[in-house]
Amino acid sequence: MFKGYTELVVEQRKKLLLVQFNNPKKKNCLNRFAYIEITRVLCEAAQEDQVTIVVFTGTGDFYSAGNDLSQFESVNDLEASITESIKIFKEMVKAFVECPKVIVSLVNGPCIGIGTTLAGLSDMVWCSKKAYFTTPFVKLGIVPEAASSYMFPLIMGRSKATEMLLFGEKLLPHEALQYHFVSRVYKPSELNSYNGFATLPE
Repeated sequence: MFKGYTELVVEQRKKLLLVQFNNPKKKNCLNRFAYIEITRVLCEAAQEDQVTIVVFTGTGDFYSAGNDLSQFESVNDLEASITESIKIFKEMVKAFVECPKVIVSLVNGPCIGIGTTLAGLSDMVWCSKKAYFTTPFVKLGIVPEAASSYMFPLIMGRSKATEMLLFGEKLLPHEALQYHFVSRVYKPSELNSYNGFATLPE
């Protein structure tokens, strides 16, 4: 269990499962293969009695720069590829919603698009002082994803959620704390490798 991942780095530490987005060359953009692996790791964690908390974070300086749009550049049948991608995406969101374990997003840097919306589905979010959140859906001509049009108003209130989802406004760390999107803002120096998770129960 928890073996054979390529898009993610997965490490079990007693009852805590660390999951790192592992595409630093593209600032941890997520593609359909990453979505499949995220679904898989959540489903495996759900079946593992020794795991009580799943922590998502990013390798390098970014948490995630969002969806990897380049994955569609070499596709022959675009419509079929989009249909399949939507199916994979729905399975990932379902895995987040149905996972019985506590899901934590430890946002170590800029968090864009899908990174932000998946954080919104987490049970708890901590962010670095170097982080920010943004959802540039309107600029890209796409609709809000991952139930964010429902979850964000519940978390932040309708007005702030509208600023983010329709106007693409950045949510800075102190604002994220103020509007209850995160519960803690930490200094990067406070996390020494994985030792910074010592305050999480194991």
